[in-house]
Amino acid sequence: MIQHDVVIVGSGIAGMRCALEIKRQAPEADVALVSKLYPVRSPSVIERGGVAAALGNVLQAAQGIIAPSRQHRSTADSVESHMGDTLAYGGGTGDAAAVAALCGEAPQVVYELEHMGAPFSRTVEGRIAQVAGAGHSNPRLAYAADRTGHAILHTLYGELVRYGIKIYPEWFLLSLLVEEGAARGITALDIRSGEVEVFNAKITVFATGSYGRIFGITSDAQSSTGDGLAAASRAGIALKGLDQVGFHPLGLADLGFVISERALLDGGYLLNSAEERFMGGYSALAERAPLADVSRAIASEIAAGRGVGAGKDHVWLDVRHLPAQHVREHFPHLIEFAQDYLGLDPFDALIPVQPTAHATLGGIPTDVNGRVADVRRFYAVGACANNGVHGAAPLPGNELAAALVFGRRAGAAIAKQLGEKSFLSVPAEALATAKTTIKALLNQKGTGRAATVREQLLSSMSASNGVQRHYDALTEQIGRVRVLRNDFAGTALQDKGTLFNTELVEALEVANMLEISEVAASAAVEQLAAVAA
Repeated sequence: MIQHDVVIVGSGIAGMRCALEIKRQAPEADVALVSKLYPVRSPSVIERGGVAAALGNVLQAAQGIIAPSRQHRSTADSVESHMGDTLAYGGGTGDAAAVAALCGEAPQVVYELEHMGAPFSRTVEGRIAQVAGAGHSNPRLAYAADRTGHAILHTLYGELVRYGIKIYPEWFLLSLLVEEGAARGITALDIRSGEVEVFNAKITVFATGSYGRIFGITSDAQSSTGDGLAAASRAGIALKGLDQVGFHPLGLADLGFVISERALLDGGYLLNSAEERFMGGYSALAERAPLADVSRAIASEIAAGRGVGAGKDHVWLDVRHLPAQHVREHFPHLIEFAQDYLGLDPFDALIPVQPTAHATLGGIPTDVNGRVADVRRFYAVGACANNGVHGAAPLPGNELAAALVFGRRAGAAIAKQLGEKSFLSVPAEALATAKTTIKALLNQKGTGRAATVREQLLSSMSASNGVQRHYDALTEQIGRVRVLRNDFAGTALQDKGTLFNTELVEALEVANMLEISEVAASAAVEQLAAVAA
């Protein structure tokens, strides 16, 4: 058995920021991160757009194009303005206390990152550069070109190394250990050796990320399979809002990689099969409308037969008219994606895009400090948590801000109470149960493959739980997922070994994805029924 004062499962931005705050406020605390991936490969690395914070550093330049040489100091932005934009973008359903915490503390967490050495883009005066985002009344997104997540993740990782925080990379979460209403730790599989271990902790934190990989077209990393949510559900915790998924309109067709929405905010066009701009017919803001509205408009164009490509399932993004230097400076990933994956030159060609599942809003219900009400000594932060801050849709930039703010808040809350806590015993059968789970998968008899079940699940979830949803299709999807769960029971692993068995890892992921997909589809049915009533 492995013991640490605090075990944090997940090593993305929220998990790292939580660990860092614990060590800052309680230097003697023994903190460990357990992660399916190496920390710098966490899905947080792909976040591009920026961190929303009311710094008030810049005003929007003329003609919709932001250039550092043309930015000026702004006194117009404020925490109150950020709060108003957040609540409005979320349909007025965001939790007021969570929104106040997020917007009030976002400037501080950004400046903390700056002091840690995060390489934010700069104005000519040397301030952190900011740009406007969809739904923002002021330029509020602090960014590092279009690699903001990468910059933040590597900055935090450097701090973790400096503070000597223990990291267990390539360990797969199997279960959350709960007894008598209190979390005791976790069981996990060492992917490299095949050994199963119990991690005993005074306090357990889940920062396990999203469940976006239950969709066929998604910007989420391959690892975003809802492992933490499935473990929490199996431990008896009721998940909240899994039907709430944000779709980004600029997913690279068939691949899901997201092009920063700044391509639209800085003057890019969306074109249909007639190569006509269509957003003006859906919103007075045209391409600068909220991302959810843009995604719905694209879906409507496709449904009306005005999509492009062999399957007529995407539209065109046109940036050919934008200044080439601006595109090179602000959208390097757009150029790389177009050239590397499509063989296109974005300065001369149209880029195929379609809505992609980008933000999963459901998760483990928590308060503004990450505490899970139903289970003592258990916290959740980041994309696996749901404290209601985003309401029905996340304001662009608020997801990164939330990971930082609520990761820090959870770390501070944990540090304050660690001295009062002692280790609780783990359930006697915990290790044996976890080992039995692995043994059963390795010895499972059947003719099917987990990869086949996964492929069928992803395509059906995209078709039924996408931008446009219908009650009958969702009801059918619940039944389809149950059939797929039966099919999964008839699969067998070709690799029976224990050392770095990636097929075993995939089977564990598919089991989690099936569990989460049924919960998500059921929640979507309930939501549509409530609206109809």
